[in-house]
Amino acid sequence: MAQGSCAPSPAPGVVCRGGAPSSRRVFSTFDRWYPARMRSKDAGTAGPLFVVLGMALTFGCGQDASPPPPPAAPPPVEAVPPPPPAPIVVSVHIAKFGDDRLLTCMDITLSALPGEEPDGGMPDATALREELAPSGNTAGMRAIPRPCREQFGDRVEWASCSVSGARRSGGSASFVDRYYDFGRAFDDDTFMQECLEMNGEWTAVPRTSPEWQHAQRERQVARDAPS
Repeated sequence: MAQGSCAPSPAPGVVCRGGAPSSRRVFSTFDRWYPARMRSKDAGTAGPLFVVLGMALTFGCGQDASPPPPPAAPPPVEAVPPPPPAPIVVSVHIAKFGDDRLLTCMDITLSALPGEEPDGGMPDATALREELAPSGNTAGMRAIPRPCREQFGDRVEWASCSVSGARRSGGSASFVDRYYDFGRAFDDDTFMQECLEMNGEWTAVPRTSPEWQHAQRERQVARDAPS
C-alpha cells in the first residue's frame, strides 16, 4: 500500500485517508475489549456505538495534524508573608496560706507581643507576688511550680473567680483565683462582689450539694465544741 493511502473500508460511505486504520480494524479492536455479553445481535444495541466509532475515525482521517498548543504559563508565585511573631507568655501560680492552712491559689497568665511588653519587661513570680500582696505583706504567699489544680488536686475548690481582659500596654492578662477555704468562700459575699466588679465569672459549689452540707455541719460542730 502506498504511503498516504488507506485500505478501502468494507462499509459504504466510510472514507479514510492519510494512513489511518480502517473501520474493520477498529471494530476488531472493539471486539477484544468490549465483553461479548454486552453485545447484541440487535442492531439497535451495538449499531449506534459502531456508527459513532466509525464517524470519529472518518472525521479524523486525512486531517492535517495541528501543532500542540503552547504550554500554559505557570501561575505567578505569591510571596508568602512571614509568620507573626510568637507572643511572650508568662504563667505564674501563687498560693496563699493562713493559720497553717491553704486559703486561696491564683493562676496568672500574662501575654504580650515582642515590643509590647509592660514597662520594665514581663513580671516574674516575685514581682507579681509583691503586687498582689496587701500592703506589701507577702507572708503566707508562695510561688508554686504547677497550676493550682494540679498542685492541690486533693482539696475541694469551693469557689473560683475567673477574670480576663486586655492590658493598656497592648498585651493581655488573665487569672483564676481559687478558694480552698470554706469560710472565705461562703462566710459572706465580699469576694464574689469583688469578682463581679472586675467583670469576672464567679462559680461556687452549690449550697444544696452533699459536699457543701457536710462541710457546713463540720464547721457547726467545731463551733459548738467546748474550747
